[in-house]
Amino acid sequence: MMKMQIKGLLPALFVFAGLSQAETVTYWDGGNTMSGLSADNGTWTIGVNLNAKKFQEIVSTANKPSEGNFWENPYDSSGNVLFAIQGSGTSKEGFENSRGEYNDRSTYVTMGWGGEWFEGLSNGVGTGLQLGVASTAEGAKDLGGTGRNQTYRVDMKKQNTDNWTINESSREATAMTLDEIATLSAISTARMDIVHSFGSDNNITNDGEYMEQVVYTSFYLTVTGIKDGNEVTLRYMGQFDDNSTLKVDIPVIGNFTVGSGGFDVDDVTTLTGINTNLIDSMYFSDVALNESDRNLRAEGVIPEPTTATMSLLALAALVARRRRK
Repeated sequence: MMKMQIKGLLPALFVFAGLSQAETVTYWDGGNTMSGLSADNGTWTIGVNLNAKKFQEIVSTANKPSEGNFWENPYDSSGNVLFAIQGSGTSKEGFENSRGEYNDRSTYVTMGWGGEWFEGLSNGVGTGLQLGVASTAEGAKDLGGTGRNQTYRVDMKKQNTDNWTINESSREATAMTLDEIATLSAISTARMDIVHSFGSDNNITNDGEYMEQVVYTSFYLTVTGIKDGNEVTLRYMGQFDDNSTLKVDIPVIGNFTVGSGGFDVDDVTTLTGINTNLIDSMYFSDVALNESDRNLRAEGVIPEPTTATMSLLALAALVARRRRK
């Protein structure tokens, strides 16, 4: 596992030079696990480049299960687990519950054709191509829609401009399926970024007080392919926060949470269960990256320090040598 670090010998010099915070980026080495990660400031980014051929097989309508019924749902094993995010933090997991701490939580990212989520408690998401999270690997395979395995749909919204448009605090996103992706032929690229941040009015405060604020996990999905003879790029964005609206225990179905608090992870320690068949490359950063920085990381690029930073580092090294003498 390769780690590239932008961490200062003298952190104050980095701040003076205009770099507001240090960053550690870990690139995936192709195995099933990325360990030794840390994001104890409550912000992080995971970037994933999917295998275009395998991704197209997942989204193909030829692989969409036929309709079933509540008890025999054809979507019960249609989910494709991408990876699991493991770590600790705090969240609010039930209606009117207080915020609680958790350790060793696993949140599985899953995608595939699924039925309507939380039948009888509809959130407006119908049957179709879906992206979501689950609390177990088996639950991540179950996109049947009953919620009995702790699956939660990330409310995705198509972005019709070149900019990501969902407002973090106003929750303007309208839940929808991703079926338009299935209309693309010869998909060339498929990329997903997941960003964990906090703040209000789209501002990441990054002041260490995120536990008193709503924490957002944002999903960005970009897919390029051919449609009607032309190359097009589809962009989707979705979010969930660390607050749940309801936690219920229904006989036969069992426990499930209508809301997303139970899937939030603040301090990531490990990415595990990585789907090596579906993922070509990925990285983990302990910073909530903006779009331009996400693009650079996806290409394996770490921006070089500014000239001012290099000069200050040279000065710091000179001082250190003189002290040793």
